[in-house]
Formats: sequence, structure tokens, C-alpha cells
Amino acid sequence: MTDANNSGRNWLPLLGFLAAGAAIGINFVAFNMPVGPIGVWSSLALAVLALVLLFLGVARAFRTGRGKILSSLVGVVTLLACALSLFGFWSARKLPSSSAAPQVGQKAPDFTMTDSTGKQVSLVQLLVAPLPNGASPKATLLVFYRGYW
Repeated sequence: MTDANNSGRNWLPLLGFLAAGAAIGINFVAFNMPVGPIGVWSSLALAVLALVLLFLGVARAFRTGRGKILSSLVGVVTLLACALSLFGFWSARKLPSSSAAPQVGQKAPDFTMTDSTGKQVSLVQLLVAPLPNGASPKATLLVFYRGYW
């Protein structure tokens, strides 16, 4: 009779790799969309789960003597993915809070910034400048790119 632990394939390192990939995916989403603290902390939980699955899978491979090389290779890649995920988690914690930012539809406070030609322009100047048809604008759309403020 074969032992239940020794039969079948060792899927634990692959599952650990997939969990690490999901953690990286959540970090990618967290940097591009507001997911809140649950999204950021779930990436950390997935990275820890990936490390646990990896440890169990590699230990099983060396205990049974089957798949040592493949489990070790998947283990190295998973460790790198977990390191990248943990770096993303740490970097996401350093992002500034947007609690004081104006909400959609709310009037923004006056500020001055440099336009694409290098000229200093204030929000008031943009709102009172006449349009080509002679009317003054009712609103101004400002686009800010994250990381370029």
C-alpha cells in the first residue's frame, strides 16, 4: 500500500506561487485604484500564505524525495514574488492620505501651478479666462497623475 502523503503530485509550491502572484496583483491594483486598507492588508496575508504553502511544499518534496529540483525552482521564484509583494505593501503604506483632498463636485481651493509651457497659472485665472467664443468657463478640468505632483 502506498502512503497517502507520498502519492500524487506536490501542488503546494505551485499554490504558493499563485498566492504570491495574487498578492502582487492586489498591490498593482492598490497603486492604481483606491482599494482601502483591506486590499493592502490582503496582499500581505496572501504573501504570508504563499510562504507557508511554499515551505510545506518544499519540505514535502525533500521528505518524499520526489520533485526536489522543480519544487526548489518554484520556491526561488515564489520567494522573489513574495519579496516584490512585501516591497509593494511597504511602499503602499507610505502613500499620503487623501482625507483632506476635495471630493468630486466640491470646489477646489485656489492654488498656483506650472502649465505645459512653464508659465505659472492659478485656478482663478483659469476660471475667469475667456473661451474662444468669448464666454467664461463654468468649470475647469485638472488632471493629476499619481507620482507627478
